[in-house]
Amino acid sequence: MKRIALTIAAAISLAACGQPAGWTPPPGATRQSFERDAYECRRDALAGGDTIRSGSIYVKSEDWSLYRDCMRAHGYGNAAPGQGWFPSWGRG
Repeated sequence: MKRIALTIAAAISLAACGQPAGWTPPPGATRQSFERDAYECRRDALAGGDTIRSGSIYVKSEDWSLYRDCMRAHGYGNAAPGQGWFPSWGRG
């Protein structure tokens, strides 16, 4: 019985590690202001990223450290894994 409980606890721990963390909003933030801030920060991250060539295709990479710094500058904090607000365009 103890072995089953430990196995379940380990599975829950590993599942939490794989979930992305969202953002905790600053006081007074709305979902609309969050989406706008996330969009602007992603746009800035794309502008600051590198251009990568894959064959004859050029792809713009995102600089996720710029994205995180921008969101923090807007007053958002890191949430626990699987918690918080996520932009509608993805969990980034």
